[in-house]
Amino acid sequence: MDKESLEYLEQYAVKKEILSKIVKTLRDEQNESRSMQEELKKIVCDLSNAEHYQKVIEEYKNKHKTLEEDLRKSKILHERYKQESKTLWDRERLLLNNTIREHEKTIANIETLLNEKEKTVSYTHLTLPTICSV
Repeated sequence: MDKESLEYLEQYAVKKEILSKIVKTLRDEQNESRSMQEELKKIVCDLSNAEHYQKVIEEYKNKHKTLEEDLRKSKILHERYKQESKTLWDRERLLLNNTIREHEKTIANIETLLNEKEKTVSYTHLTLPTICSV
């Protein structure tokens, strides 16, 4: 072989080796890129899940606030109903006591009338024969 052919072959071998190194580097970078893409997919998925869970957490916080507000309102209503119930019970008891007093007065009046009638009947019973005998 002549000198030019040898130089050409040497250059070809050097270029081939350089190209092989470039191809190897590109493959390594491609694999690394795939790895990075997988990592990015995982990160994106994690972020997506984190956003989802953040929304879920916010929803639960809002529900918790709503439940706390409902509980507070329930306690207020409970206290109000308790007070109204006590007031109604006091009113009812007062009415019952007044009714009982009225009935007691009525009974006392009836007893007084009965006692008077009894005296009248006794008096009439005693005086009737006397009047008839005259």
